[in-house]
Amino acid sequence: MINFLHHLFLPKETNNYRSGLLHHKTLLTLILLFISAGLLTSFIKSNFPSVLGISANISNQQLLILTNQQRQNNNLAPLTDNSELDQAAANKAADMF
Repeated sequence: MINFLHHLFLPKETNNYRSGLLHHKTLLTLILLFISAGLLTSFIKSNFPSVLGISANISNQQLLILTNQQRQNNNLAPLTDNSELDQAAANKAADMF
C-alpha cells in the first residue's frame, strides 16, 4: 500500500519521474469520474427532489381545515387553532429553511 501511494504522489524512476496522478491515464480516469459524478448528481436532483427543498403555499387555516377533514374521516375530534403553536411552527420552518 505504501509503495502504491509513493507511486501516486512521489516522482521517481519507476513512474518516469512524474507522480502517478499526473500520468495521462490517471488524469483521464479522474476527469471521467468527476463528469460521471456530476451527471449522477444532476440525475438524482431532477428525479428525486428533496423534501425540504419544496415549499407549499398553504395557510394555517387551510391546513387546519384539511387536517380536521381527515380527522373527521377517522372519527377523531377536530383540532382548534392555537396562535402560539402557529408562531412556533413558523419560526421552526424559517429556521429549517
